[in-house]
Amino acid sequence: MVSALLIGSVSGLGGGRSSASLTLETHRADWSRQFAGGWREVTATPGLMVLSVLVFVMYTVRGAELVLFALVAEQRLGLGRSGVGVLTAAVGLGALCALPVGARTARTDRPDVVVLLSLATTAIPTALLGVLHSPWLACLALFQVGVGIVAFEVVSAILLQRLAQPHMLGRVFGLVGTASNAGKLLGAVIAPAIVLTLDLRETLIVLGAIVGVVAAFAVRGLVDLTDGTRAQAAELRPVVRVLSTLGVFDGASPFALEQVAAALRTETSTADTVVVRQDDPADDMYVIRSGDFVVTDRGRQINTMGAGDWFGEIGLLQRRARTATVIATTDAVVWRILGATFLDALEDASTEPTALIDVMADRLNRSAAIAGHVRGFP
Repeated sequence: MVSALLIGSVSGLGGGRSSASLTLETHRADWSRQFAGGWREVTATPGLMVLSVLVFVMYTVRGAELVLFALVAEQRLGLGRSGVGVLTAAVGLGALCALPVGARTARTDRPDVVVLLSLATTAIPTALLGVLHSPWLACLALFQVGVGIVAFEVVSAILLQRLAQPHMLGRVFGLVGTASNAGKLLGAVIAPAIVLTLDLRETLIVLGAIVGVVAAFAVRGLVDLTDGTRAQAAELRPVVRVLSTLGVFDGASPFALEQVAAALRTETSTADTVVVRQDDPADDMYVIRSGDFVVTDRGRQINTMGAGDWFGEIGLLQRRARTATVIATTDAVVWRILGATFLDALEDASTEPTALIDVMADRLNRSAAIAGHVRGFP
């Protein structure tokens, strides 16, 4: 509740509309519209529904395990009620050890294999808890569960971002997040009921078997999903390769560059075309593929640019109007990148893009020098 109040106090969040002016009916209508749009995206995009079902199943087992750990620790392993902390710690240790290879997992070109292996590291250890009596072996099995959780969450998040359209990404993540939390709740509710019907040993084996069966049915869908994402990645690879050589994207992950490559538009300009006009609102960023450009500040030339240069970043990063006018002096081709996509790529970068900062500083210094000259300063 405190977090909600703090977020709600940020003025301008969510398009600048004041929450005080919105009625409950407006909130409900907006929520329904957003939910319906997200649902259509999930059902219409190949692979998203399969992934959503797997998320639901995985977290249903997670919810059941949180309840059953107490019974396993006390009845099967002889650890007493406090043993639930030991079992949970084993899962956490596995997740912690898997974190260093998380980035490598995200770059895999076979996400179907990673997802299936992570499902296996849930199904098999869960079933084994029904037959193991050694605390050490049980902790070793749960260590594998932790590794699988990290692999599943990393790869599923990457796949969601690759499959969903950028403007629908928030809604898709919201729906999948709802599925994961609903799964946890369902698992926590049904686990005691199953234990009362069967016994603890059979309950654990049944839960593991359910994950295994779902994984078997999902194999075909995961393979198709992988083929689709690999084909998309291959199509974007030439553009990604060029983007990776630009200093403006230093430190950006391959996935972030894929997002940029998928969203950019190729535009052509003839000589004397004004591509960016000073004092206009900053919306997009541009990368020059061919042609020559001149940069002016209040009519005075301050720079020239050619293939491999970029412009439009200052207004986006500083949230200000265009600081200069950019005019094509020859026929030219540029890549136009949506401002939001460009900023997302920078946020994803693991390091500060030094080249971008240096170029911005140089350009701002040029503008400042021209301004000083116009005012009569030395």
